[in-house]
Amino acid sequence: MTTKKLRSVRNADPVKGESPKGPVRRKSIKANSNSEPVPTDDEIARKAYELWVDRGCPMGSPDEDWFRAKDELTLKATA
Repeated sequence: MTTKKLRSVRNADPVKGESPKGPVRRKSIKANSNSEPVPTDDEIARKAYELWVDRGCPMGSPDEDWFRAKDELTLKATA
């Protein structure tokens, strides 16, 4: 890998949706290699937050809401 490419990788900001080749655009729902729709992390986070609030904002077990949100969004996209 050349020095020029290394610099471009270091300057990329994945939080802002940038890759070394430029901005990354993600569709709302994309398909993985198995052609199964996969919701984006932002969509899952919003849904997980809604589920957490609906449960009364309990402490601990954030994975429960995350995986439930992912399952619900994936199921909704395939329907």
